[in-house]
Amino acid sequence: TVKLKAGLDKSKDFLAGKVSPIDLNAELPSGKVAFKGNATNKPAGLSAEGNLDVSIDDLPKLMSWATAKPASAGLPKKITLKSGVFVQNPQAFALKNATFAADALNATGSLAISLEGAVPNVQGNLKFASLDLDALTKSTGKNLKETKQSAAATAPAKSDAWSDAPIDGSGLRAVNANIKVAIDKLKSGNIEVSNITTDVAMSGGVMKLNLANASLYSGTAKGAVNLDGSGSGIGLGTNLTMSNVQIEPLMVAVSGASRLQGTANLGLNIIGRGASQRAIINSLGGTGSMNIKDGSIKGINVASFLRDAKKGFILGNGATESTDFTALTATYKIVNGIVSNDDLSMLSPVLRLSGKGTINLPAKSINYRAVPVLVGTLKGQGGEVAKKGIEVPLLITGPWSAISIMPDFAGLVQDAIKNPEALKQNIEDITGMFKKKKAVDAAAPAAAGTAAPAATGTAPAATTAPTTATTPAPAPAAPAAVPTPESKKEEKKRKAAEAIGGLLQGLGK
Repeated sequence: TVKLKAGLDKSKDFLAGKVSPIDLNAELPSGKVAFKGNATNKPAGLSAEGNLDVSIDDLPKLMSWATAKPASAGLPKKITLKSGVFVQNPQAFALKNATFAADALNATGSLAISLEGAVPNVQGNLKFASLDLDALTKSTGKNLKETKQSAAATAPAKSDAWSDAPIDGSGLRAVNANIKVAIDKLKSGNIEVSNITTDVAMSGGVMKLNLANASLYSGTAKGAVNLDGSGSGIGLGTNLTMSNVQIEPLMVAVSGASRLQGTANLGLNIIGRGASQRAIINSLGGTGSMNIKDGSIKGINVASFLRDAKKGFILGNGATESTDFTALTATYKIVNGIVSNDDLSMLSPVLRLSGKGTINLPAKSINYRAVPVLVGTLKGQGGEVAKKGIEVPLLITGPWSAISIMPDFAGLVQDAIKNPEALKQNIEDITGMFKKKKAVDAAAPAAAGTAAPAATGTAPAATTAPTTATTPAPAPAAPAAVPTPESKKEEKKRKAAEAIGGLLQGLGK
């Protein structure tokens, strides 16, 4: 049922092709449309100019009624529009100073719309206070509750997994457009961007965004982003440069975790395609670069670690530990979601660090080998050891949520054998460090051991202790006097590290 009320003040003028005031009100299934202004019935078709007020409570239902076909996927449910309007003919009209809302999407601006093609064609400019891309690409054919239940049923048990919820890109095929867009705030997943100025072109389900400016995490971004909904799922392509961005909040938004802090300049050129978040991540390929200045790596003090190379630990145990750096640079390639890098370089007042390895984006894990070299004093980094050239490679492995960093002694020997001079120098540095630490560790138990017999009051022990203290016999007693309790796991680590340390000391003699 449709209810229509029409008022035409000067019907004779209107029929003669002259201007007449007009007032139209239509009640449609799930909606209302009202127009008030002036109209002319010209030979080329109806033309009108006035104010339009549209309120639709269920657009898919209305479109299904109007076309006698199932509604296109991706349509919003509720729409409101208030605008000045100019109609050239029933197939072409323009909106001026419009205020538009589609579900949670709100926009203002002006548009010229043509309905003469297979899909509407839109030209103009729009400003959005807020734009949520997740809401625009949500799956259809199911209600939101069903979609969440389906995603929960198909997702892996761990909570930090990529989502398997289906992404429907058919909404990108519903219109062709060329629009200048300004967005105060854009959200996609956990990423938030503000102050966006871009040109948007849509044709055949492909949306191309030419990004002139965007603000994110205290920095800016420029470049291009493409979304391809012409087939199943969504195709993604980006060519972006980011300047002076705070890397930690950006990485937390993208991956859920970050051990890096600092101001970053980033380059990113990637493509991917899939019907879900997980599928897109699995397909990612491309290249990128980063240059981070005045930052730190949280959870580890590399310089302090080099002071005690026998010590291994799990990243995260030292919540207050960090390694400061003045510059961190790298380039990388991405193939099927695997990021590979072989030219990492980190500079700091006391350290130089190189590295190479892979980051598995689908599995959210890392397999990386970093080689730090101590090049100055450790003042300000946990001590004042003045050794130079001490080098202990680190293996950085595990899931992002629990990254393990352990010394790669075997790799150290293998690398150094290729360069005997480097092996000799590094062994001398490390063995010297071990000997110094051993002397310091032995001093306290030795002092305690001397004082203890005196306290017993036993005369023979008191007279023999000074005499035998300089002989070889008591030497083995020092290791046995270590009283520090430790877990079995820590004991195994210590014994293995000390065994390797003994090997290195032996090689250095």
